[in-house]
Amino acid sequence: MIGFGFGRKKDKKEERKAARDFADHPTDGAGTEAFQNEIAILGPGCARCKALEIVTNEALEELGQKAVIRHISDFETIASYGVMSTPGLVVNGEVKSFGRVISKDEAMALLQESLQ
Repeated sequence: MIGFGFGRKKDKKEERKAARDFADHPTDGAGTEAFQNEIAILGPGCARCKALEIVTNEALEELGQKAVIRHISDFETIASYGVMSTPGLVVNGEVKSFGRVISKDEAMALLQESLQ
């Protein structure tokens, strides 16, 4: 059993650190342009989480908004938001929805009130 779980703890620590740093240093993925709008999809990466991400992207596109979207799957980080049922939608650090996949219209309304 040598090597069982090797590296896993470090990966989780790095993921939690990245999630904490998420609000401090948003980028467009290339590291050059910082956006004011930050969106986090909370969940383990299940079909419902992916569906929420798709709905969120469609809503952003229809609104003509740009935002950094991150997927946070670390359960400690998810719990730190007060979310106990996934998927969760966090916009600019504020939990907007959790426990279900919202419709595109609901996502548009939530994003419109939260994004600058």
